[in-house]
Amino acid sequence: MSSALPQLTKSEALKTIAVLTLGLTALAGAVAPGQIPGMIAISGLIIALPLTAILGDRLPYVASEDDAESTATEPVTANGDTGTTDTEDDHAVAKLRDRYARGEIDEAEFERRLDQLLATEDLDETVDAGTTGRNRADETVELE
Repeated sequence: MSSALPQLTKSEALKTIAVLTLGLTALAGAVAPGQIPGMIAISGLIIALPLTAILGDRLPYVASEDDAESTATEPVTANGDTGTTDTEDDHAVAKLRDRYARGEIDEAEFERRLDQLLATEDLDETVDAGTTGRNRADETVELE
């Protein structure tokens, strides 16, 4: 899922709201004591925090539980990649199968699109293998 907003889990969103509210309340109390710190505390702790807890993944910046679980279980490779292309490819194939099962596309269209997905997947693996080989060659040159 690609969106303009960063996706947080529900607990991360709650923690972020709590920390920001307390920090802004303390800053406002030091800079402009009076009603402003109280208004910040009320808006953060009494309005934003409970709304985030209740609405959860229906908010645009909170990832659904399914997305959070898949992100948490993605393997991390040695170069820091999370292997999201495999997950995205699997997701695309699953969506394609669902459309075929619902009758939105016929068998020929299903086969054509599946072949395209698999060809793209093979191309990604080839590019990744070429990059890895190039990195090894660079490391060998640096060691000499």
